[in-house]
Amino acid sequence: MTPQPPRVFVGHASADRDAFVEPLARALAGLGVQAWVEFWEVRLGDRLAHTVFDRGMDTADCFVLVLSDRWTKDPWLADQLDGATVRRIEDGRRLIPVLLDGMRTPPALRHLVPLRADRTAAAAAGAAAAIADTVHGADPRPPVAAPPGYAATGARTAAAVAEAADRPFPAPARTGGPPRRRPPFPGVAAPDLALLHHALREALARGVPGPLPWAPVREAAERDGLAGEASAGALRSLEAAGLMTAARGGGAVAWCALTPHGYRLGAPGAVPDLEDAKRRVIAALLNRPPDHRSAGRDTAELAETADAPVLVADRLLADLAEAGHLRLLRGAGGRTLVADVSPLLARWIT
Repeated sequence: MTPQPPRVFVGHASADRDAFVEPLARALAGLGVQAWVEFWEVRLGDRLAHTVFDRGMDTADCFVLVLSDRWTKDPWLADQLDGATVRRIEDGRRLIPVLLDGMRTPPALRHLVPLRADRTAAAAAGAAAAIADTVHGADPRPPVAAPPGYAATGARTAAAVAEAADRPFPAPARTGGPPRRRPPFPGVAAPDLALLHHALREALARGVPGPLPWAPVREAAERDGLAGEASAGALRSLEAAGLMTAARGGGAVAWCALTPHGYRLGAPGAVPDLEDAKRRVIAALLNRPPDHRSAGRDTAELAETADAPVLVADRLLADLAEAGHLRLLRGAGGRTLVADVSPLLARWIT
């Protein structure tokens, strides 16, 4: 069963439709968000108030109010502002003010962070990307690189934690009991860890940490014994631990995603030859003629050359870029290109 995309109710003045609202709604649809806009949903003969407030606002996961000086002249739109505000307070649904033409935030919304935009198609596309990131729960923070070799050895990486899982604690001398074993990942319960691994396998198959459709992750978890509410409870625990994020619609999970920390924690268990795969990716970067090392190279091509999962290559390159060992360039069609590779990376594979 295909998960339903998150639904966003877009309130707006009719005069703002052509220049901003319709390009915004179309861009949201292209980013996996269903935009509910009056000009697409209200049909001839419909009861306007019922359609807008019951079928539109009551079923929305998030409200986007496009505010301009034209908004203030229409009492019908003021009712939509009131309705969205009430639902935000009662249900906790997100309300995003989008301010056009230097519009000041209405007093009722001044405690909310607004999105400011120009009345252009390009600005509408940028606003849609920001809204989609928020609705899907994308993490805007850059990935944290692994500590460099000269750093203090007390820092515990995910690989070190995984390795420690196989080493027993010595029993306290006063008890004389048998040695105790560490949990697989301190602070993460076994059902939560199982769900994290299923999400990782889905991410590895797709080559991205998210958004991932929830249905295949949930079905895999159910085959592993996490049926019904158990998988949803494990997801909530992983969200609270900062290992995954999720987007919900109509009370059901639509999408999930791994955070950088979630990927690093679970990858050693999901990719048996993870460290070797990383070395192969670095070798593929370095095994190029010196005069071509500064030219761009596609991440997927590197992964294929290194016989490594695309996600492993992508996350490793992000870490290396954060550490200053190379540059990542975003190309057309979502491609990620690699440039300016440092020859010092050779020490990582020796």
